[in-house]
Amino acid sequence: MKSVYTLLVVFVLSYLMSFASIAAAQKAFDYTQVKPEHYAKLEHKSQFTDKQGDTYKIHNTKYSKGLYIQITEKGRSKWKKHGRFYSISSSSGKTTGFVTYHYGTKEGPAESYNSKGQVKFKKLYKDGALEGPWQQFTDKGKLFEERVYVAGKKHGQQITYHSNGQPQFTSTYVEGKREGETLQYNDKGKVVAKKVYKNGKQIGKTQWLH
Repeated sequence: MKSVYTLLVVFVLSYLMSFASIAAAQKAFDYTQVKPEHYAKLEHKSQFTDKQGDTYKIHNTKYSKGLYIQITEKGRSKWKKHGRFYSISSSSGKTTGFVTYHYGTKEGPAESYNSKGQVKFKKLYKDGALEGPWQQFTDKGKLFEERVYVAGKKHGQQITYHSNGQPQFTSTYVEGKREGETLQYNDKGKVVAKKVYKNGKQIGKTQWLH
């Protein structure tokens, strides 16, 4: 029987290059390329050590799949999530999303999917906090809302869209607090309402425009 490491290398390499030659099989294990389907024949909690000397443990349940890497922290051996951790629907067996980890900390892309397998949310993490673009999509795959995060806080413009793709609301955030004008539009692109914020608090009343 093939070792856990060999199975993963074969799965990953076949995904990347159709396993063209024996030489290809000798390439270093790339944990970032492991997909949910690669866990089908892997036993939960089984372990392997790659050619760089890193030891991994398989997490493979009907609810989630991923890899742990063994590290030494303050003289003690610990297991940390490393690479993409996939969430699985226990009823359908379909992947419902993933979060990327780097030595136990959220780092890189994360996505979640609807029952049809379409992307529902896309986001990025840096050092465990949201960083960069964040997007939400409708069940029809259209962009519903987008915003930007810096160090875990909304920072910059946030836009919510009508079903026809026209903006419905636009707001600006500074370090997690709404700042300046928030505008509401009809589905033709005309501004119909305006609010003004300072340091996260609305200044004055909502202005309805006709």
